Amino acid sequence: MTTSKNSWIYFAVSVVVIALCSLLFALAYPTERGLLWLALYTIPSHVFVSPFNHEAFLLGVARNHSAISCAIASLVGCLIAGLWDYWLFIPLMHHPRVRAKYANFNLYQRSVILFRKSPFWALVLVGLTPLPFYPIKFLSIGDKYPLKRYLLAQRFAEGGRALDAGCGTGYGSRVLAQAASQVDAVDISAEAIATSSDDDSHEGERPVLQVTDASAKAADGAVLLDGLSLDVYAGEIVGVAGVEGNGQAPLTRVLSSLITLDSGTITVNGDEVRSGRAGAMLKTGI
Repeated sequence: MTTSKNSWIYFAVSVVVIALCSLLFALAYPTERGLLWLALYTIPSHVFVSPFNHEAFLLGVARNHSAISCAIASLVGCLIAGLWDYWLFIPLMHHPRVRAKYANFNLYQRSVILFRKSPFWALVLVGLTPLPFYPIKFLSIGDKYPLKRYLLAQRFAEGGRALDAGCGTGYGSRVLAQAASQVDAVDISAEAIATSSDDDSHEGERPVLQVTDASAKAADGAVLLDGLSLDVYAGEIVGVAGVEGNGQAPLTRVLSSLITLDSGTITVNGDEVRSGRAGAMLKTGI
């Protein structure tokens, strides 16, 4: 095991090397600086007991980079943090005065016994879950678990978490992009709206969904809907807008059969559907 003096030398040299490598990376790959910041941020967010949230930063970077690249960047930062943990905290925690403050506690001794049964997989499993990692890290450093095995366990855990978060964020971004492209394809200009409101192309066509003179009140007597009529034809995209209290939410609740109409009718493909019965409305496909 390295001495305290050697540990500080290793730490200082690593800081210089990281700074130089970061500068070269930023100059060589200016469009990938998000990955560089992720790797650098991962270091302080994983050193011993850190207050920094790594997942939020990772998810932000994963929006613009692949899951694999985010996993690699996080893994590099995590391995550096693991080295710093051992270089800085093993000399500190094993100083006679410091060790005397925790080594004799019954809880620590029992935890070490459990940890020694399967230390590698304990590190991996805790690292893959949202559980706090610092208690198992404390046991690793306190018990002088071999550095190479510690870093290997971190590689499994951090790589898996980063890959999972990156894949999830990438999938979500693709879904949003697809939805946005569909919205962009819809003409919502003032001219289109005006044309639509005066469009007679549906003359003689039966609406897919028709709400006629719908009225409903709340349990306290407050008016929710008052004579609302609405026709929706096949292929149409209909928007309902208004300030709060104009009945948008009650309309959706009526169409979901969460509210029973006091008067009026709802028809789907020409067949009247009784309001207030969710099963009947579900059968229509709404």
